[in-house]
Amino acid sequence: PGLLPTPVETASALAAGARSGLLASDVVASLTRAGQGFALGALLGSALGFATGYLPRLSAAVTPLVSFLRPIPAIALVPLATAWFGIGETAKRLLIAYAVLLAVWLYVHDGVSRVPVSHLRAARTLG
Repeated sequence: PGLLPTPVETASALAAGARSGLLASDVVASLTRAGQGFALGALLGSALGFATGYLPRLSAAVTPLVSFLRPIPAIALVPLATAWFGIGETAKRLLIAYAVLLAVWLYVHDGVSRVPVSHLRAARTLG
């Protein structure tokens, strides 16, 4: 008993944060950080996925590394990110980007690598 706040204490703290405006600014900061990390991860994951899906040699080089990293959850990298980048925004954004990048890479790589060669030729022909 006493280790965690009661639901009533939690609700009153939430209401106080909402009244003071601190809650809104913290929510905006969190959503901004999440959006920036997502955008970075999606951009890098898409670029890498297109490249590895289209270029078999690059895929052969990159896929083992990504396959090694995929089972490692982003939360497990928090100590390393903190040691390398400190406790600031950079580490937080990069961890979000890491989590997004691996998922996006997987689906983009798979989709691009499954496009039939005849479709690629037709697209080149049509400009």
